[in-house]
Amino acid sequence: MNHAPAAKNAAFRSAVRKFFGKWNLFEILLLSISLAATATIFFLGREKNPWSLLSSVFGIVCVIFTAKGNPVAQYLSIVFAVFYSVVSYQSRYYGEMLIYLFLMIPIHVACIVSWIRHRRAPESAEVRINSLCAREYLLLGIADCIVTVAFYFLLKALGTDELIVSTISLVSSVSAAYLMLRRSEYYAVCFIVNDIILLILWGLRVYHYGVSSLPTLITFVVFLINDVYGFHARRKRRRRQNAEEKTPLSGEGRNIP
Repeated sequence: MNHAPAAKNAAFRSAVRKFFGKWNLFEILLLSISLAATATIFFLGREKNPWSLLSSVFGIVCVIFTAKGNPVAQYLSIVFAVFYSVVSYQSRYYGEMLIYLFLMIPIHVACIVSWIRHRRAPESAEVRINSLCAREYLLLGIADCIVTVAFYFLLKALGTDELIVSTISLVSSVSAAYLMLRRSEYYAVCFIVNDIILLILWGLRVYHYGVSSLPTLITFVVFLINDVYGFHARRKRRRRQNAEEKTPLSGEGRNIP
């Protein structure tokens, strides 16, 4: 009997599980409901912006993978950043465009290298969470103050709409991007702050100019829900990983940064 097809199928299923990681019911429901709501609003609405729909779809998918600590998230995030930059440019939110084109895309490229190098185990799709020292957080706070002043005047010179909100969004994005690169669980806290700011930003856009940007607004609702969930999930994962450091992993090997 030829067992080759069965072996190939088993290898394929194993590769899929490794690529996507283990999804729980909440993550599957969150993804399904979010995508369905976004698509429904887009197709039923009279004002349609395909760039907004594309950025929403990739954004919703990538944020789930990010919460799971899966390096696939960084590839999806690059695609999202491109689409979201187009939507931001169309809406005259130049700060958002600058953040995602010239900050987030390079950060995501760097995260691909960092997250793959620091997987929990050689065959795992899960990144090992890093603990930062107080000095590093202090330096990040100082850098944020400098960035706030510098970008306020830059965005003002560019004629950015909603200048104050855009400036705060940029600073919270810088902090979140750095902490994500460093594999800190607290990147999600900065993204939670950023999500709230962006809900205000895109809410004002929908209020003043109509529902064409509503899919983007929904995206950040999903981001907020998932970043809260992701923060708790990563704290739980860090405790598990710390316990594994004390007890050798069986059959997986160890990859301690």
